[in-house]
Amino acid sequence: MHRKSEKHVRVNWPRACKSTLAFFLPAIALLGCITAVVLFATSRSEMKATQAKELHTVKLQQRNVDADILQVTSDLAILAHAKILDRLWDAEGNPVPAVLAELEASFLNFATQRKLYDQIRLLDADGMEIARVNYNSGHPAIVPDEKLQNKKGRYYFDDALVLNRKEIFVSPLDLNIEHGRIEQPLKPMMRFATPVYDRQGTKRGIVLLNYFGAKLLNRLVAIVNTDEQSQPMLLNADGYWLKGPYPENEWGFMYEERKDRTFTKAFPKSWEIIQAQEDGQFEAPEGLFTFATVYPLLQGQHSSTGSGNAYAPSAKKLKREQYYWKIVSYVPAGSLTANHNNRLKYAVMILVLISVILLWGSWQRALAVEQRKQSEMDLRSAYGELEHRVEDRTRDLKKTNEKLLKEITERKKAEEERKQLQTQLNRAEKMETIGILAGGVAHDLNNILGAIVGYPDLMLDDLPDDSPLKSPVLAIKESGDRAAAIVQDLLTLARRGIAITEVVNLNTIINRYLGSREFFKLKEFHPNVTVETDLTDGLLNILGSPVHLIKVVMNLVSNAAEAMPGGGNIVITTENTYLDKPFKGYDKIEVGNYAVLVVSDDGVGISEADLKRIFEPFYTKKVMGRSGTGLGMAVVWGTVKDHKGYIDITSNEGMGTSFKLYFPVTRKDLKGKEKPVPIDEYVGNGEMILVIDDVQSQREIASNILRKLGYAVTAVSSGEEAVKYLKNNSADLLLLDMIMDPGIDGFETYKRILEIHPAQKAIIVSGFSETDRVKEVQKLGAGAYVKKPYTLEKIGIIVKAELQKQF
Repeated sequence: MHRKSEKHVRVNWPRACKSTLAFFLPAIALLGCITAVVLFATSRSEMKATQAKELHTVKLQQRNVDADILQVTSDLAILAHAKILDRLWDAEGNPVPAVLAELEASFLNFATQRKLYDQIRLLDADGMEIARVNYNSGHPAIVPDEKLQNKKGRYYFDDALVLNRKEIFVSPLDLNIEHGRIEQPLKPMMRFATPVYDRQGTKRGIVLLNYFGAKLLNRLVAIVNTDEQSQPMLLNADGYWLKGPYPENEWGFMYEERKDRTFTKAFPKSWEIIQAQEDGQFEAPEGLFTFATVYPLLQGQHSSTGSGNAYAPSAKKLKREQYYWKIVSYVPAGSLTANHNNRLKYAVMILVLISVILLWGSWQRALAVEQRKQSEMDLRSAYGELEHRVEDRTRDLKKTNEKLLKEITERKKAEEERKQLQTQLNRAEKMETIGILAGGVAHDLNNILGAIVGYPDLMLDDLPDDSPLKSPVLAIKESGDRAAAIVQDLLTLARRGIAITEVVNLNTIINRYLGSREFFKLKEFHPNVTVETDLTDGLLNILGSPVHLIKVVMNLVSNAAEAMPGGGNIVITTENTYLDKPFKGYDKIEVGNYAVLVVSDDGVGISEADLKRIFEPFYTKKVMGRSGTGLGMAVVWGTVKDHKGYIDITSNEGMGTSFKLYFPVTRKDLKGKEKPVPIDEYVGNGEMILVIDDVQSQREIASNILRKLGYAVTAVSSGEEAVKYLKNNSADLLLLDMIMDPGIDGFETYKRILEIHPAQKAIIVSGFSETDRVKEVQKLGAGAYVKKPYTLEKIGIIVKAELQKQF
């Protein structure tokens, strides 16, 4: 019963609640702000990316249509000016049979090679077909003489025959009419014709090409942004759909019952804007419209309105500026906002979950602090009782007085060491608690930051130097980089992601920082602060992470400058040190060889109370969000510990502070700098890559980067979808996310895929640092591991290397 009463701990509940809220409220406020900023930046970036892709798509569609028209015009010129026509007619104007047979053979060869024309015809001046080749659904054939027809009275014959040498007639794009009816299935058609002459210069008829309009329309639809649910359209000058999202609304001018089915009626205000400009982009209540104008007629070409009646003349002739089409790409409003709404819902769910976990952790931390305080009080009470007994025994045992005094001294020493160890243990537990939380948050933020860092990288590569979009895109990229830096701070706290394998020299780290943009920015904020260096020649190298070591120097110099609001002097020193016995500083520094970094200032100093808590996360005297995040000194502590180093601090209020960092040395030599790899060395050759990621923005940025590098890409949102896809398809390489929720993770996904494709190549990606689970996947046969967010060069080099591996 006595032992049970000793284990019972009394808790001060009001103080525990206050301690919980003091930790929880700032942390959740910071997370909420970061989430809001990331969501806003992601939505803006996604909208800009959609607009840029739509503009690029429409321009590409416009160039393709122009190229198709130019190709047909060029083919017509080749046929009309062929040397064989000089020999076709005799002196009386009659076709020479042998030459005509040779001409028909050349038409047949042309139709077989081009595969663009439903008919290639030569008509005489009376409209009678002299020679005709029909495509016959891919089986071109010469039409026998008895099946040749007279086309006199057809508008395209009459309008073309009156032209002069080298002039070309281009008909409207409409549906082919046979025997007075629209041909079924529908056959969109354009007719290109030009007069032909004999060797005496007498006009003998026309060469006529019936061009498959479906090929032009299919190429238009093939270039479309499916991720944005974009709807491609081709409109004539009257606003009728030549190609649209709904087939029943197309070719309205050819059907009496469809006369009112026009883009003009469906989107009247948008049509006014499209008609008034050559090209452009605008947002309307219905969605995003991107458009460009195509003029099918070139110099020396003519056209007319044509006729819906087979043998009726054209209503009127058309000039070049009257004959045009409008290419329109339409993204509905619902598609533009769907991704943002999904991200917002997901972010709220994540934030609520984190809040619950953080509140529970804060409460447990507060209880632990209260329990420790109570235990210390009980320990002091017990210690007082023990000293009482020692005094009573001392009076009774005078002869052993010296021995007992020595024992008491040793006990006091042990008690001091125990308190120091307890303090260090409490500090480590705090860092571990915030580290676990930081690691989880960093994973989710890395997924979101992938789009903010990746999409500007792609957009900047496509934008011209004078583009007005370049400045805002650069601003988005810089914001993403700053957010990524905060994530790296969180990962540092999590004690993950620091690869202590590179040989570095602290002198080099210091000089790199003094030449950095961050240092110049610090000098702008603190013009009255000077920085001096005293760097030891021959400073020994250490094993470390340059990125994190530079951040250590940056945080120490920044804190020193903040400590001197009226100006002052900062001194950065390095030296080689050997300790032949342990040294008690802020840490207990063990025996060994060290490269030492010292940052000293003559500022306001640090109080004893603040000195005990200086490395706690979010404990700061600065204004949060303006001069610090509350993570700077926690990052210093975590980085030094990850490098197996030690910290000592000397500070007096009003007299300045000195931070002294000890790093174990290595005898390895520094490596030379790696040169940037030219992009030509890691572009693809159309290999098929399957992207597997549960986050849509990550799938999009990975797909866009890989397509830009020349790969064919398919993306799925879960491991189960990937396994289902690969049962009937194959991929040269998988880009596999390690953590996918809900559903199976990357390890289980790759394991199931190997049962279908035993030699399947794969690359692992994740927002976390490398884990044992990643190493298990690599043991199964997966290749490199890539940490999010990644750049175009980084992923391009790794993908290329993995594809070139031989099993």
